[in-house]
Amino acid sequence: MSNRSVPKLSIGLPLYNGDIFLGQALDSILSQTFVDFELIISDNASTDQTEAICRNYLAKDSRIHYIRNQENLGASGNFNQVFILSSGEYFKWIAHDDLHDPNFLEKCFQVLEQDPSIVLAYSKATTIDPNGKTIRKGWGCGAELSSILPHQRFRESLLPLKQPIPLPIFGVIRASVLRSTHLMAGYPDCDCALLAELSLYGRFHEISEPLFSQREHELRAGPQLSSDPYQAVVFWDSKKSGHIGLPHWALLARHWAGVRRAPLGWKERLLCYKELLNWIKRNQQFLFKDLVVATEHAPIIGPNIALAHQKYVEVDWTNNFACLVRDIKLLTQKGDSIIFVDEACFGTDFIQDRHILPFIERDGQYYGPPTDDDHAIEELKRMRQAGASFIAFGWPAFWWLDYYCDFRDYLYSKFSCICKNSRSVIFALNKNNCESPR
Repeated sequence: MSNRSVPKLSIGLPLYNGDIFLGQALDSILSQTFVDFELIISDNASTDQTEAICRNYLAKDSRIHYIRNQENLGASGNFNQVFILSSGEYFKWIAHDDLHDPNFLEKCFQVLEQDPSIVLAYSKATTIDPNGKTIRKGWGCGAELSSILPHQRFRESLLPLKQPIPLPIFGVIRASVLRSTHLMAGYPDCDCALLAELSLYGRFHEISEPLFSQREHELRAGPQLSSDPYQAVVFWDSKKSGHIGLPHWALLARHWAGVRRAPLGWKERLLCYKELLNWIKRNQQFLFKDLVVATEHAPIIGPNIALAHQKYVEVDWTNNFACLVRDIKLLTQKGDSIIFVDEACFGTDFIQDRHILPFIERDGQYYGPPTDDDHAIEELKRMRQAGASFIAFGWPAFWWLDYYCDFRDYLYSKFSCICKNSRSVIFALNKNNCESPR
């Protein structure tokens, strides 16, 4: 690969058993209006038709370079390999199942060329199904990723993931900055950790057009990995098979080292450490769980840590629930009808003198989450016309406000948010603060 001319941009495709959608992903990259790039494909010892597809495209386009690993390196090793083999001034990772608008590379490249303070450029996204049908359009990331202050960018990057994927990881990155980081490490959420480290070096820029399509399908690794971070360790590093590890402690160590290594002034460094302390507070339950899982077979200490963790979870849940009830009682009156979004965790009779309505509901019973934003908005209008005065979100359902973006924006634009904290978000639906029912 040393004989090839040096392109402006390198694209890395780490790949394992991706034959179903691979052709579409390659076509969307090879048809870009920006053409000065190389595409490095690293095949992690696939067992399906991936190799045949790659070699077919290799014969058609000289910008493609194909490497087939003799054994599976794990996702992080494969991600890192395509970058290590790259030579461009800019670098971008792609996935085998996603698609890109023809202008994606060109528009990201222009942003980076025009502003040296920006280290990463990406676009808003569209979610598509296996057949390419749009499920959700125009979602992106927090505005603070573009802040001129490192600690604000770092704070935003440390927040719980609000979207199906850490979207900026598939943006175009300055290779010189990426080379200064620890790259992908072998534990869950190491892609998020890398973005947090990159945020310390410069601003992110989000292009307002949805030029990137993220595909949801039953074989996508993300949902499977998020359900069990301890099993996900092997996905990221195949050498760790049989080892539980401490994934959340590994994340903490990575964040700490990132702040220590980054080119920051003393004030910004201290503010970043302060944000990391806030991250520890938010994640203390998961840090505790790491110790429980790692010591579950250890005599004496294992059962004691497990018992302490169980008591902590019970006390934390009880305290949050008590505070949530207090919030509702303070802000509403006896006899009020309150739409309650809680994933059916608490039932509808936990406040005897309020009329609690599940959302979505049928005949007073929880009917499950809405199919989309329009469904949620129409159900809210229906229930409000029937007399509901408030809508309250309990913390188990906070993800609704991230996933149903149009519904969330509708709530904030039409109604008054009278409570927002770590356990509840409450909107008043009375006529003085909102639109007339339709």
